[in-house]
Amino acid sequence: MKKSFYCALLVSIMSLAVPPSAAASVNTPGPKTPRAGDRLRMETLKDFVLDISEGFFLLDLSEAEFSNPSSFDYLGVSDKRLAGEGPYSRIYIEEAGDTSYYCGYEDGKTSVLFSTPVVWYWEGIHVGDSITGSYAGLGSFCNRLHLVQEGTYVTKMPAEGIIVLPSSDTLRHVQMVVTTRRVATASSPIDTLSVYDSDIIQHLSAMTEKVSRFFAPGYRYPIVEISELILEGTDIPLRKSAFFCSPYSQEELAYDEENEAVREMLFLSRRGASGAVLGDNAQDEGIRPYHILQDDAASRLTVTYDLTEASTVRALLCNSYGMVYQSVTQHHDAGSGYTLTLSYAGLYHGQYAVRLSIGEETFMEIFNVP
Repeated sequence: MKKSFYCALLVSIMSLAVPPSAAASVNTPGPKTPRAGDRLRMETLKDFVLDISEGFFLLDLSEAEFSNPSSFDYLGVSDKRLAGEGPYSRIYIEEAGDTSYYCGYEDGKTSVLFSTPVVWYWEGIHVGDSITGSYAGLGSFCNRLHLVQEGTYVTKMPAEGIIVLPSSDTLRHVQMVVTTRRVATASSPIDTLSVYDSDIIQHLSAMTEKVSRFFAPGYRYPIVEISELILEGTDIPLRKSAFFCSPYSQEELAYDEENEAVREMLFLSRRGASGAVLGDNAQDEGIRPYHILQDDAASRLTVTYDLTEASTVRALLCNSYGMVYQSVTQHHDAGSGYTLTLSYAGLYHGQYAVRLSIGEETFMEIFNVP
């Protein structure tokens, strides 16, 4: 069925697991990808309230305590690898397609780099999605001990919900992404050569590390990150910490156009904007210089457009909650009959949006995936 409508719109990775839902979604980088050169303002977070029930959560920060503001910098250490560096620690992240991988850490005393990394996030993740795997790494402790660290992990999205900010503003449709990692570590003096069998390591006493990150539409980095270290076989955290990265400070990040577009769309929707405001030509003041064909059989949108002058044309495919699934950019001289395509293959049925920028004009439209 075809529908025609007009729009106002640390180590080299040895093996990378592909999340099943990521394979089914559009395989393009999304707006949650960390970038070299970004500097975030982080604060320690205490006395917050987190309630989770049947796929929904409420994270209330309205009466939380904030302290120890500091900077967290993302540094490029290779073509694909980034280091996220705070005052007392560093983490390593790599990107492959639409997936982020946790590749190791340093904390002043301990340094471990993973040869087989941990899947940390992938574009298109939905409530109920999960991926499990194994990881392995080598490192050192105080330059006195060799470390061999192995274990299993699961990364999942157990809930979507709301964050109530200190100002009592709310962020809706926030993704809660949780990575639980079993940490088993074998050590030996640094001046000796020891070989450890994986079966032996897996039977050592272990810790469970649980990291919960809360991603809001329109913001590249987690608004809140909660980390817990638990002795295996108990429910009592040995260590628990939480950090807050204000959405207002994230809005100051340079050249983050995709997330700016999402925030713009959400702002219009919160004002109660109708389809007319988003570009319904039946009620619009002018004729739009393009036409869109939606082909459900091919799960594809084809945009045909004309240019009166040389222009850059950019299209974003988002869900109505603000997650960007695909971005296409073209540049042409003045002419007619130019086309670009956006694929929605693999996306869940529901409501989505297309944001189209032609030169300095921007249009937006809501459409449905059956």
